[in-house]
Amino acid sequence: SCAYFRQVHADLRELARRSVTLYEREEYVLAPYIARAFSEREQRKYNERVLDSLSFKDKQLSIVYFSESLHDVSDYSLRDNGSARAATTTGDQRTLSYSQAREKLSRAFREEIPRFVRPLIPIWRQCIYEPRSAALRAFEKTD
Repeated sequence: SCAYFRQVHADLRELARRSVTLYEREEYVLAPYIARAFSEREQRKYNERVLDSLSFKDKQLSIVYFSESLHDVSDYSLRDNGSARAATTTGDQRTLSYSQAREKLSRAFREEIPRFVRPLIPIWRQCIYEPRSAALRAFEKTD
């Protein structure tokens, strides 16, 4: 009935709102804290342990997420008309503009993702990522 679909729509709206909140907390609170508290070497070691524990499908999905993050940084920069807004990490007072952040992500992507894997990313996006995120994408278009 209509009431059921209204409730589903309201639940999806709340899920999207919470997702944005979690993303912003991760991006502006957690990531800078981790960057200050742990060396890049310690972060890589931890990431390797996490990746070793994932299934093959989850590893594929992780690579797609990494690829999508490059688009997210680019899209965010464009929404701000390419302005030089910056995120500052306290402690060592490093400042990264969005273009610098994108370049850093691009460099990490090139270093971490083998060249022979990259052509498979669009296939994995279509077969694994898109079916899992279809409901949220549909919701974004109607909101």
